[in-house]
Amino acid sequence: MKKILVILCAAAVLAGCGSKEAAPAETAPAETQAAEIANPWSDAKDLAEAAEISGVPFELQDQIGEYKVTGIRSMEGLTEIIYSDGKDELRVRKGTGTEDNSGDMNEYSENSTELLAGAEIEYQRSGKDGLVNRVWWTDGTYAWSMTSLNGIEPADISAIMKIVYNS
Repeated sequence: MKKILVILCAAAVLAGCGSKEAAPAETAPAETQAAEIANPWSDAKDLAEAAEISGVPFELQDQIGEYKVTGIRSMEGLTEIIYSDGKDELRVRKGTGTEDNSGDMNEYSENSTELLAGAEIEYQRSGKDGLVNRVWWTDGTYAWSMTSLNGIEPADISAIMKIVYNS
């Protein structure tokens, strides 16, 4: 019985070695092309053009305190106004939906939920070292957010939020 198994195994090995087909040639690795993700943002010359692109009405001042508009851009459902005071950048967004639209994925050591006095708006605030870097809120139809690279004093954030929300 063992001899039969050994003979069958040997025959199978020899049959595989005796094949007349050529082994397939190795193929060179295909050139890889970096896939680029399309930029969803479109620059806008003013808020009217931004609203046409996004479908979101958004009226806001050309200047908030020392911050002046340096850019406006939109994508479907979202408009962003970029302000700068020369030292910091403030990005204000308004979009459809009720979720955080800030695009800021940083983890902050200080997080709280606050109530904006006089507007009955509950907002989420995040930052570090006593400053606010990200704020967002919703009215159930639209979501707003503000982000600051360097952080803003909490009292100033409340004043800016009132301007933004009442616009």
